[in-house]
Amino acid sequence: LATVISGRKFVFPSLPPSTTGTPPFSIRLAFDSPYLNTLIGGYLVIDHYCYESRYRVHPYFVDAVRSKIDPGKALLYGSSCPAGKNRAFAVPSNPGGQNPMSLILYGAKPSSPVIATLGSSNRSAGALKLPFSLGPLGLKGCFLLASMDVLIPALSNPSGSAEMFLKVPADRGLTGSRFYLQWFGVDDRVNPNFPLAFSNGVEMTLGKSFGNRPTLNAFALYGTSLLANSKYGFLDRGICLVTRFTYR
Repeated sequence: LATVISGRKFVFPSLPPSTTGTPPFSIRLAFDSPYLNTLIGGYLVIDHYCYESRYRVHPYFVDAVRSKIDPGKALLYGSSCPAGKNRAFAVPSNPGGQNPMSLILYGAKPSSPVIATLGSSNRSAGALKLPFSLGPLGLKGCFLLASMDVLIPALSNPSGSAEMFLKVPADRGLTGSRFYLQWFGVDDRVNPNFPLAFSNGVEMTLGKSFGNRPTLNAFALYGTSLLANSKYGFLDRGICLVTRFTYR
């Protein structure tokens, strides 16, 4: 553990009793040294003590607030071949976001070459109208579902899965942009004589937010009336801790 803020004394503002709720106030805690909360393995532990000679009951609460960052959305469409295999998924992001965009493939042929394609349209690919059936080529149940403007090669793992992480550039012009994902790869399960198979499509929309903050991994300790309690959690993306102090 690295101590980033040393123990210090704060004098809380004088707040008269109120029947309508405690007036808001803030106390700034300046770190003694820089602290980087990484996405994996980063923890910030705050140990808080409250002493009072007269009013000894000081309950306070640790809550969680989800940020208003829009990370985008992903919608599946179309079908894959062979049925139930080569299933495409995606986790979008937003321009300048901390978390990369994920392109995911399940049920592919194990340890085989695969290609993730990104396109600007799911209606046409040049002069070709989409979706386009590949049945006449001997690939029954396979369809071309997206314009293949960008091709990214990969290799499926022994379980038949593949995943790519793409950082979305910090370009405000990309907010809300829409594009389409489809995978294809070497797979003889549809036609041994023409070993190709295609995934379903994924319509991806980038978030309208610009920028982000790292995920906050936290272990919150709190005590009330000499009782120690512990709460694990707040591990979701876009969550920050809020501590509320009350007095009586």
